[in-house]
Amino acid sequence: MRDTIEHHLLNLRKNQPGSIMKNIIDKLEQSINHDNSNWYFPAEQITLSLEQLAILSHRYAEKLLSLGVVKQDRVALVMHNSSDYVALLLALWRINAVAVPLRPRGSKYTQSDQHLQYCDQICHFSLILYDGSTESEAFLQWKDNTGSKALSIESLQQATQRAELPNVRIADDDIAILQFSSGSTGQPKGVIVTHRMMMRQLQNIAENHTASRNGKPSQSMASWMPIHHDLGLFIGVLSPIFSHCDNILAPPNYYMRNPARWFAVLAEHQVDFTFSTNSAIATTFNAIRRLQKRSDIDLSTLHLYLAAEKVSAITVKRCWPLFQSLGMPREQLHVGYGMAENTLGCACTKTPLINIRSFVMTEQQQMIPVVPGTPGSFELVAVGHADKHHEITVRDEEGNILPELRLGEIYVKSPCVSPGYYNNPALSTVTFPEGHFRSSDLGFYYQGEIYFYGRRDDMIVIGGRNIIPHDIEEGVETLDFIRPTTTCLIAQENPKTGVQELVMLIESEANCDSETMDKQSMTVQKLVMTQHGLLLTRIIFCGKGSIEKTSSGKKRRKVIRDRLFNHQLETIGVDYV
Repeated sequence: MRDTIEHHLLNLRKNQPGSIMKNIIDKLEQSINHDNSNWYFPAEQITLSLEQLAILSHRYAEKLLSLGVVKQDRVALVMHNSSDYVALLLALWRINAVAVPLRPRGSKYTQSDQHLQYCDQICHFSLILYDGSTESEAFLQWKDNTGSKALSIESLQQATQRAELPNVRIADDDIAILQFSSGSTGQPKGVIVTHRMMMRQLQNIAENHTASRNGKPSQSMASWMPIHHDLGLFIGVLSPIFSHCDNILAPPNYYMRNPARWFAVLAEHQVDFTFSTNSAIATTFNAIRRLQKRSDIDLSTLHLYLAAEKVSAITVKRCWPLFQSLGMPREQLHVGYGMAENTLGCACTKTPLINIRSFVMTEQQQMIPVVPGTPGSFELVAVGHADKHHEITVRDEEGNILPELRLGEIYVKSPCVSPGYYNNPALSTVTFPEGHFRSSDLGFYYQGEIYFYGRRDDMIVIGGRNIIPHDIEEGVETLDFIRPTTTCLIAQENPKTGVQELVMLIESEANCDSETMDKQSMTVQKLVMTQHGLLLTRIIFCGKGSIEKTSSGKKRRKVIRDRLFNHQLETIGVDYV
């Protein structure tokens, strides 16, 4: 893999970029000439210079051409984060092919091969590249039916045939990525990301972070988010190239197996920019807290952004003292808000501290600010002000712009908004009216900042009351016998009365006895009634992994609901009422 540099540098540099960076390959070559940064891959225990990654990508590009991959062909990448993954992405863009990053492994209920087949029907892949972790029996059987269409990374590395790279022109509107949305409420959709959109979003990210550091550009980034998720792709791969800074890239399991180790690595390398999700932080607080016993941990340079799912006020309030004890000022914790259809971010914290406010909501969906602890109130975290060149509006069902403190659907318009979903013109027309993106997210403005309330498709209406499941689950998950992110609130119509009733699913241990579950059920029901004035009609304990999530940590509520109603969930004991 590590070939001599001299042979490849001529090919890498024979087309020097001009003053305007039109695509990421231009930026890659400029970054090598400007400052050859280093990339550390802790799971692989290697450090590569950006130049070495560029050379590897050049070799992969030659091999891809020899396999017949040509301009704008769709190539699926079914892999875990690695140095090879980075090089393959760059190789595809060198030949102006379209990268389609896909999740390498599903949950106990959803297999990655099913997801892959679904995406193939949409994209018609010319090639599928996969690593060893994907080789399930079902995948290998499906692979045999594709002929030579699917190829392991090991086979690609061993291939000796190469084709000389031509001078490939990349147009601004050529597709760079098909980013499959996380699919929290239905089947994933292939979001078109052009090279122009990619570069505009990278500029947006760089400007936001530089502003948060008082004008100082990033020196070192880090990410464990999966590359098949837009956050992992942009922060873990693209942004370090765009900002020509050092980078640390690990797979998600490197973080989840030892979160304290991850933050120790960030301290050692003085990383100043990283992202996480609310659920990842919430489930690993105790592990991170172990670092307080060490005197060598200094996170004073770190800016940590929480994004990709709804950020809890509980999580933010726990993060402030925890990371402050590790040297990170409270002002360096931020919230980001975005979506794949905007090629990632559209708003983030631009105030000294994250704002947390309490509200009550009227039947007319008017939000009223109240003092914390007011009966019937709930706390929400501001996701910040709109980014530069981004127009974010809140609208009613007819598309009319709503005033401050009125709940409605969030619309986004920017140079980063996608032209639509691949091979789905009907849905694209509805979702992207006149250059706007209808997010299906519910939110409102208050004092210039956007507050994300919840997904429109997730909302439950009981007795004329609007209920966001996350708010109820968040309280239940503070109980010491329930792990964070392991509950799911759904509504079910009573077949005898026709009335909507609330059902709470809770992951539990398979060996939990009925007496314990009975006590736990009563505790949950009392808490929900006390905090929210709601009656849980049923409480169902289920096996680990039943609360299925997307790659960013969002609960796949529609899928979970369907599995329950179709008797496909592993339940434990009896229902509790």
